[in-house]
Amino acid sequence: MADKTPFEIGLVLSGTVSAGAYTAGVMDFLIEALDAWYKNKSENVKDTPTHDVLIRVLAGTSGGALTAAVASAALYSKYMPRHDGERPDGKNNRLYTSWVRDIDIEPLLETDDLANNQPLLSALNCKIIDQISERIAYVIPDARRAYVAESLDIYLTFTNLDGVPYNIDLGNGTHYMREHADYRHFILSTNDPYTDRTQLTDDQPIWLEPKDIGSVRLSQSWQDLRMAALASSALPAGLKSRQIVRSLDDYNKRLYAIPADTPCQKAAGEGGGEIGCVTYSPIPPTFSEEELPGSQYKFQAVDGGMANNDPLEFARLGLTREPEGRNIRFANLATKAVIMVAALNSKPTPIKYGPTLMEAVKAMLPTFLDHGRFKLSELKLAASKDVYTRFMIAPTEKREPDTYYKNPIYGAVLQAFGAFLHEELRKHDYMLGRRNCQRFLAEHFDLPETNPLCAGYLALPEAERKKYQTNHGLPKEYKNDQGVTESKVFYSIIPLVDSVRDALPKPTRVTNALVLVMKRDLKSMIHKRLNALIDCIKNEAQKMPDDFWKGLGLRAFLLVFTPFALVLKNIIVDWMIDEIKRQFNPAKLDETQTKPGKPGDGGPPVQMDSAKV
Repeated sequence: MADKTPFEIGLVLSGTVSAGAYTAGVMDFLIEALDAWYKNKSENVKDTPTHDVLIRVLAGTSGGALTAAVASAALYSKYMPRHDGERPDGKNNRLYTSWVRDIDIEPLLETDDLANNQPLLSALNCKIIDQISERIAYVIPDARRAYVAESLDIYLTFTNLDGVPYNIDLGNGTHYMREHADYRHFILSTNDPYTDRTQLTDDQPIWLEPKDIGSVRLSQSWQDLRMAALASSALPAGLKSRQIVRSLDDYNKRLYAIPADTPCQKAAGEGGGEIGCVTYSPIPPTFSEEELPGSQYKFQAVDGGMANNDPLEFARLGLTREPEGRNIRFANLATKAVIMVAALNSKPTPIKYGPTLMEAVKAMLPTFLDHGRFKLSELKLAASKDVYTRFMIAPTEKREPDTYYKNPIYGAVLQAFGAFLHEELRKHDYMLGRRNCQRFLAEHFDLPETNPLCAGYLALPEAERKKYQTNHGLPKEYKNDQGVTESKVFYSIIPLVDSVRDALPKPTRVTNALVLVMKRDLKSMIHKRLNALIDCIKNEAQKMPDDFWKGLGLRAFLLVFTPFALVLKNIIVDWMIDEIKRQFNPAKLDETQTKPGKPGDGGPPVQMDSAKV
């Protein structure tokens, strides 16, 4: 790879709920670091590293999808990173205002969405989320940054509640199935991206034009991006589902992996060496006329994390530019990498339940969520010390030199709703995301001096060269493309130039978190919301038709159940308040654990291995 051939990056923003403040903070510092480096290069600052990087893909799911949508517009805007003592406004930093200042438990518990006999769409009020998403592209427009691909691929996943039907003829019978894991593909590009383009997974992604950025009202393509992000982040029942409208061609021409008739073997130098190649072909769905009255397919969609919480495969696809492509994994030859930002990287608790029906039902939701996060083959590559195409940033915060907080971010508390309870909690998580990203770039996102990317570093004076070495300049071992173990000095892929190199201060822990949360009179707010929900259910029950099986029986049940619901509501509210007090107990929030990893100011993000995050 020549010195000016860019190292390509795909970013995967995983599901977050209220932990989205952390992911937004990671993106905030990443933009700041890249802006500072490229500013030095444009001004010909002496001894600035001369290689290039290119952000080519953004893949997001759930809250990560909303962050990806906001970040895509930010990459074409006059951006102001969030520093201590500064409060950027929405037009110069939508990441901060969306995830720290705007979203909050109070508007989520308002009842105006249920006024005037409006239908019940979700347990929480989604108006604030609608308002935030309407402003994703209302920023101060600017030219494309040099480190952003001319055609930026954006993949947002969601769960298709209707499902796409497929009938497979097996000769002696037909097998019927529906696919619910779905996504939308967008391309942010100044020029028409449909010309001279290799088909990836669908034949015509939605074209997002930068000229539409800055407008108060979203253009149709940006509105499609917004709706896909809202669908992806629609926590089932908690937030309302969203209608997606698509062309039938999106599914008729979508490619699927089909095992080849005969095995083949790719060259090891291409990151392959595995036997068992596949071909990629479209499999048209089999919609009935009732399901699809026209050429458009309309369906309701919810949380992408239910079906695909870590869309690593889309980031890989966007980097390789072909369905079966593989990135070169060897440290001395790697030219591309996927970075996964996993805000909710907590260890799942084993599900304990008894043999009763209620116990089984209770276990279903965490089972679905864990299944959506299960990507063993993808994550195994990231964990391998010999694979330099997969990296991860996840929350970590030191308390003492050898101990870490068990709850580094408040967004992971209370089933990932904790940070919604106060702005100070979200601010902490945002600033920790910035700090973790800085340490990741300085210590873990690196390649050995034998990689061509590092040629520019080796040409610098020794004192300058050392600024960008990882592992304190000490050699690290890796296995090269010939299978030989080498020990070489490593250099940062994204260099931290002088203006962004000084270690960011530790964000202040919110030691009075419980006091701040309980000052808000959450009990009254929850009571008010639940009262409105019960009234809404009662009103909708009264509107049901008199047909016994379809309406009368259910209506009678709901009306009779209403007084019991009011009693049950008090029990639920008391339990919720007790749970908030328990999880925000200072002793619990400040619990520590010992983690492997190098001592350092603030510590590295949670590591998959000692060489890469």
